[in-house]
Amino acid sequence: MKTKILISIIILFSFFSIVWYGQNIKYTSYPTFNSLLLMNSSAYGYNSLMCFSLFFTVPFLLFLDYNSTPENSFTVTRWLKREKLYNSLFKQLVTSSLLFTCVHAVVNIVFTSVYFDWELLNEVNFFLISFLNMIGLFFFYVWIGLIYRLIYDLSLSLGFSIFITYLIIAILFFMEKLYIPMGIWDPFKDLVIFISFLEHRWTLANIGFVYMRQLVLVFVLYMFGSAMFLRKDIIDK
Repeated sequence: MKTKILISIIILFSFFSIVWYGQNIKYTSYPTFNSLLLMNSSAYGYNSLMCFSLFFTVPFLLFLDYNSTPENSFTVTRWLKREKLYNSLFKQLVTSSLLFTCVHAVVNIVFTSVYFDWELLNEVNFFLISFLNMIGLFFFYVWIGLIYRLIYDLSLSLGFSIFITYLIIAILFFMEKLYIPMGIWDPFKDLVIFISFLEHRWTLANIGFVYMRQLVLVFVLYMFGSAMFLRKDIIDK
């Protein structure tokens, strides 16, 4: 199991490295604060909403499925057993989300540190912002994983569940871009942590509200998914 996780992390690191260079190679020749802003822009950078939603959702779900314990066919007759199983699946989701976001953050920190002066990075609190962004992104992928788990429990189809989850996130992303005004909250507005701190528009109070909102969203989806899961008697994969 440890070897399996290690292999998946290496693949994930390679994937994020390719994305990072594809997004940022044009800025590495001019390692200024303005370049740092563009590299972490919420519109089109490595930490953009587009990357989080459209580029990283499917790799995350594949990473989650690959590192989850296979569920053999069995019958669950007691609520306690079903609840224990659901909590075990949730722990796997939390672990996969944490690993996914950690690798994402490490790639950004390592390669940015190679091209940018450490004094500049320390001056703008780049490393602290990276950590705060990682936590916010962790909550984001936990609730995406909960949506995926809910769809999978209803369909029992891996491919269908990944497709529908991606479709939901993509629709929400485009709705946020096209139809939801700036003054109205939606989950994607909590993903602008990096650029908001770099531009000094947010404080630690803002990030506290972000984490609370995301935690509430995770809790609601967890309870809803748990209620659906506990109704099942037979679980197949």
